Amino acid sequence: MEKLPLEIKLAIAKLTYDRTRESLKALSRVNWEWNAIAGPVLYRHLLISLGMSSSSTWLPSLLHTQRVFLHVKRVSFVAVYNNSAPYPEQYRVIRDALEEVDFGAEYTVACPSREECWAPILNLIPLLPHLSDVDIVDRDGGPATLAQTISRYHPTCRVSLFSSSLSPGSAWDHSPLLHAVCHSSHEDSYRLENEKPKEMILRNIVHRAPRVRKVALQSSIAESREIEERPSGSIMGAQAMAPPEPAQWESICWPPRSRFTAECFQHLSLLTDLRHLKSWRAGWIGDAMLLQTIVDIHPFENLTRLALALFAPTTDNGHGFWSRAEAMLESLPPLTSLCLLGGYAPGFLTGGGVLRKHGPTLLELQLHRTSDVWLNQAWAVSVEKNGLGPRFSCEDILRLAHQLPRLRKLQICVQRRRGLEVDAYTALGRFACLEELDLVLNCLPEMDADEGPIPSRELTESEKGRTWLGSSPLYDWPEWYLQDLFINCAIDKPLAKAIFAQVSGSQRGPWLQRLTIHPLYGQLAQYTVCGPRRYCPGMVDEIILQHLAPTWTVELDLLTGLRTEPSFWSCVLPAFLGHYRLHFIVHSLWPTGCREDGRLKWHSWPLRSSDVETSQGVYKKKPM
Repeated sequence: MEKLPLEIKLAIAKLTYDRTRESLKALSRVNWEWNAIAGPVLYRHLLISLGMSSSSTWLPSLLHTQRVFLHVKRVSFVAVYNNSAPYPEQYRVIRDALEEVDFGAEYTVACPSREECWAPILNLIPLLPHLSDVDIVDRDGGPATLAQTISRYHPTCRVSLFSSSLSPGSAWDHSPLLHAVCHSSHEDSYRLENEKPKEMILRNIVHRAPRVRKVALQSSIAESREIEERPSGSIMGAQAMAPPEPAQWESICWPPRSRFTAECFQHLSLLTDLRHLKSWRAGWIGDAMLLQTIVDIHPFENLTRLALALFAPTTDNGHGFWSRAEAMLESLPPLTSLCLLGGYAPGFLTGGGVLRKHGPTLLELQLHRTSDVWLNQAWAVSVEKNGLGPRFSCEDILRLAHQLPRLRKLQICVQRRRGLEVDAYTALGRFACLEELDLVLNCLPEMDADEGPIPSRELTESEKGRTWLGSSPLYDWPEWYLQDLFINCAIDKPLAKAIFAQVSGSQRGPWLQRLTIHPLYGQLAQYTVCGPRRYCPGMVDEIILQHLAPTWTVELDLLTGLRTEPSFWSCVLPAFLGHYRLHFIVHSLWPTGCREDGRLKWHSWPLRSSDVETSQGVYKKKPM
């Protein structure tokens, strides 16, 4: 144990959920075997790619393989295309999606069906004495022999099936082992909605898997012609089925980009007893009738986790819709996890009864998402103006912190203002129990009706100029806007650490453990309506902004301090920026010259405050 690398010791200490120095020192003094200590952590979840000639055949023949198999409690079989192994990053994404608390919340790419590579898998299953969970990511769910083998050697095992068909001859029909089903289908990119088959799919699942407890529907965009050419016999057959006895689902995940209406809710309530539901991911809701129905009948008794996006219909001024939305959220049992997206104002959450009801019990709160899985063309206009969620000011954050005494995980969007948003970071430190923070920073500058900056400031003659980035007058923008865009996007390692220090330094309770910074500069067209103008993503080459603003992860390390890593390393800008005015702006902001290869150096602007210089000394202003 004394010879183990420091990183491995830290990983062991972290995964044992005891991060004190005393426990780490005690751990380093223990002279146990490596396999006995790290094995349960490293080998608990085994992910095997189907279709690879070597993935499952050589595994049992490895040295000390029996020691490894003793620790395996979960196995995931993932069908892959072209017999090629996924990249390590893809493995991580797949593993995270499979281990997500809310079943089916993260999109799992539809996979092919593999019929020729199951023999080694069947030989492997008896060698795993403590197997308790199996994930099968295969279009058809694998052969009947797989279900028989698992049932024979692991009769209490829970099977999660990720497929795109539940055919009449499915190996898992009425299987007592089947615990969760995730069905992948295609959405019509022209009609936008393809809701009727979803209800048939759910009915089909109830008929063929009556004991299942978790259900998820996932969808990918497809052309109309593709949908028409792929009729599903199981779905068509479900039309003639009589309504079954209500199931007892504990979790239901609706496709995030699909609309959930009052009619959908009626069908769902006929298929399952909603009193048993603990987790509900409802997609996006714009139906006031649905909200009122939930208020009237109080269908949920055990619900603790909820995710939805609220967008008021264009025919409604919003007052009736939002009052019903607030009443619906208040009518629910106390929640421990809430993901609330949509076109609402921060006051809907901070000033109403939603947090009075759920604030004391909430442990996780997501008020924004960085994934495009929620994006739908039906509310793209609202996203351009409001984003996937509102931007929260310092005052809004303080109100949230006051009403969320137990919150541990938070995802929230804050407006970046050339380092002057330091008060928002300070306010984020007021959450007494906050451990993980996903901070979405909107780097597109704010513009008032007179095309001036928000907050207002005295502009220099250079900033008062205008820049044409295209042949059309639509691309005529104030120079201060482009300058502020570059300043806001310039997020380097010192600034990421400074933001972490500002948040954690304001905490009175446990320290912040992890900060992830997600810069926005027009992705998904969010917040692109700026005053009287609309910023078009692509006016400034997105690659340039990616160099300036990668995703940053800052994590507390008990022995080495802060571990700060970007999504990719980039310390310089390309030599060619696409427009001579962009070169002028960059050189005016960072007059440090160029490297030998011609690429441009840059550094972030420090955090600043008008009254207290709390962050000026966090790092030195040096070019990267």
